[in-house]
Amino acid sequence: MSITAELEKRGKGCIGCFVCENVCSNGAIKMILDGEGYYRATSDASLCKSCNRCLEVCPQITLPLVGTGSPDCYAVKVISGMLIENSVESPVSMFAKWMLSRGGHVCATVLDDNSDFVYLLSNDEGIVKSMGNFKCICREMRGIYGIIDEKLKAGEYVLFVGCPCHVAALRNYVGENDHLYALDLSCGGQPSKTAYRDYLLESFGSLAMTDLLFDNGGLFGGLLVAKSADDKVMVSPNDIYITAYERRLITDVNCSDCQFASVPRQGDLTVGCLRDEGRLVRYEDSRGDLDVVMVNTSKGEEMFTGVRDELAYFRPVSFDYLKTLDWMSSSHPLNESRPRFHNMTNRGISFVRSADYSLFKRYDVGITGFWRNNDYGGELSYYALYSLFRDMGKEVLMIEYRNNIEGYPSNPTFLNTMYPSDSLLRWCSTLEDQQEAVSQVYNLITGPGPIWDRRLLDQNSIGCYSLDFAPIWRNKISVSSTFGSPVRRNDEDHLKLMERIGKIDRVSVSDLNSRDVCKEMGIEAEIMLDPIFLCNDTVFDELIKTSRADYPNWFVLSYAIRPNSLHGAEKIYDALGFGAINVCSSMTDPNKYDGYPITDVYSVENWVKAIKKSSFVLTDSYHALVLAILFRKPFLFIMKKDASHGDRVATLLSMLGLEGRHFESVDEAIEANVVNSDIDYDGVWDILDSKRKDSIKWIMESLV
Repeated sequence: MSITAELEKRGKGCIGCFVCENVCSNGAIKMILDGEGYYRATSDASLCKSCNRCLEVCPQITLPLVGTGSPDCYAVKVISGMLIENSVESPVSMFAKWMLSRGGHVCATVLDDNSDFVYLLSNDEGIVKSMGNFKCICREMRGIYGIIDEKLKAGEYVLFVGCPCHVAALRNYVGENDHLYALDLSCGGQPSKTAYRDYLLESFGSLAMTDLLFDNGGLFGGLLVAKSADDKVMVSPNDIYITAYERRLITDVNCSDCQFASVPRQGDLTVGCLRDEGRLVRYEDSRGDLDVVMVNTSKGEEMFTGVRDELAYFRPVSFDYLKTLDWMSSSHPLNESRPRFHNMTNRGISFVRSADYSLFKRYDVGITGFWRNNDYGGELSYYALYSLFRDMGKEVLMIEYRNNIEGYPSNPTFLNTMYPSDSLLRWCSTLEDQQEAVSQVYNLITGPGPIWDRRLLDQNSIGCYSLDFAPIWRNKISVSSTFGSPVRRNDEDHLKLMERIGKIDRVSVSDLNSRDVCKEMGIEAEIMLDPIFLCNDTVFDELIKTSRADYPNWFVLSYAIRPNSLHGAEKIYDALGFGAINVCSSMTDPNKYDGYPITDVYSVENWVKAIKKSSFVLTDSYHALVLAILFRKPFLFIMKKDASHGDRVATLLSMLGLEGRHFESVDEAIEANVVNSDIDYDGVWDILDSKRKDSIKWIMESLV
């Protein structure tokens, strides 16, 4: 069985230690970076000899048991004058010096010419001094196994310093060997190599680093010091990369349940940081960083005894206390925002911005309104607005009205293309709760659609859709909103609504009537196209790709919200010379269709495809009208001209010079003899392109 299949069978994942690649004599296994930047084993079945050596050496499958379950533990401090007088050095360097004094070799990580941290074996004191415990960086074993094995077989001593899983992998590779000494390090998980390299390029403009120092130094976010190939020194306090690592935003998912963290440990010694040391030692002893050394084996005792006299400070500490330290736990829960971080970087967003937004739950835009309205057109309009902002490189959060429901809103009923989970705000039960939840959203947006229609909404919903939860300092915008049904202008609730709308920084509406209502209250409002007109055409192409609906080559798409408005539609079908597919709104009872056969399209994707594939559109729906114009379809719009929600239809058709396609009944359309007349879409699109540019410009200028 292949290594990948066996890991999957056992419910484990590859930890990128390279041991299987090194042990495979036939080249059947290769380590490659996955889409998140973690090394993974891949197997070529055609080259596999089924020798099972990979299974024998994989530490996830075969775990060597080395140390004791109750090691002796010491708090230690090492003083060195190598860099700055009385500076603090890691105890690892003391054990490395001990091995060199015995004529042995040390293997630990060094910074190579590509700024990767790779394991290197050396007995040169200068090189060994450059080795470090770079736990924040992806450490790569690559081909070091064979090099160490050769030295051991030649009877030479080797001290290997690495994370516990790498120690375990090495022990599996070389087998029992009295000349191998191993020191495992406290580890918070293997970080993403892609994240690390992206960070260097963004922050320092180069991968040509000659030295890197990562140190939390007791600071929030830690400190990074980098030295470039041209000897420039760059300092990054409160470093976002270290913060991302410490908060497990960029660590490997396969490190979240680590079988190497708890005892027995894999190294003869374990070295780690001692947090909250003030609970264990006197203040004057704890000034400067303290480390902990765990003595796991007799070899470990030999090493510790050999350096103990050179320690500036040491004292025994309770192993029971050390078991409470984070790095001693096998459970390392990943940051809840980790999927969002990788989602952002995979979309080409910078590491720094992705990490900052994910860690601190920042968003550029929050959208509230009818995005879960159980209506094909409404759901599409909000998805189009969401996509418009995403294509601008904005991070978008979808916000619902206040409700006592636990958890997160479900995705829209008829939109199969789901919003990412990190784009959904949890349900908020109170105004204060909602205000707190959106405190890191820079632009709060309401609309489009009849979000201020008091006939449709209760006071809670209409309050939310007029952005009553927006902090006073946040930028507030309405996009293509409308009042819908006729407004009772002197009504007390209407005046309260207008007071809230007056606090919105920039207002745009979809129709002239809504603009006039705003103007009467001293609110300046811009006429705005529906977002369906504004987003990239690829949005619809992608939706249509997911549709499994099959439509004929020639048909009339008859789509009705109010079925009676299309009474007598067969006269239009006869005039055109081809049949129809009758679709009713998702909110309409199909039994009201007066005997017409009804096709249920089930989803927004199928509905969009039906309009795109149709030869003619007959409708009383505003959004079906918008799509018909967008897709350059001949159409007739049938609805009473004074009907509710007709204002945005009249405004759109007048704007584009298409008033002649709007009729109050099918008979009126037949009498006008326009069924087979062409629409000058070149002229329509000249106007539409100009209005589209104006609308997008208005939105971009409204954002902060």
